[in-house]
Amino acid sequence: MNSPILKFAASLVIPLLLSVVLSFSLNYYQILPSIHWHYGVWFFGSMTFLFNLIYWRRAKFAEFTQVLLVCIVIKLLLALIAILSYSFIDKAGFFNFAIHFILYYVLFSIFEIRYLLALIKAYSPNIKPNEN
Repeated sequence: MNSPILKFAASLVIPLLLSVVLSFSLNYYQILPSIHWHYGVWFFGSMTFLFNLIYWRRAKFAEFTQVLLVCIVIKLLLALIAILSYSFIDKAGFFNFAIHFILYYVLFSIFEIRYLLALIKAYSPNIKPNEN
């Protein structure tokens, strides 16, 4: 899987599928049922697509680290706003939704890091290790 497009797709599709399976199992076994679990999947799926597109377009430039930092901060702030908004809408189901949402955040972040490592490896100059 050396193609950047395949890595881009894998960093989006795999966590989407895993999060759907995770939510179905949490809802099916009545561990943490949430009727609005799909909002979190949609939220992180769209954010992952948008931010990975930005990372892919900016990976070749010197300001990539600044873009990465800004995108991480924006992602955290949007997640906070989303979870706070949901707490005002549905107080009774907030805890279960928040657990689903946090699990999605962790799952999508793992695959985002894998994608970022692949981008950094592909676009960083060949640096020889320090020989001591």
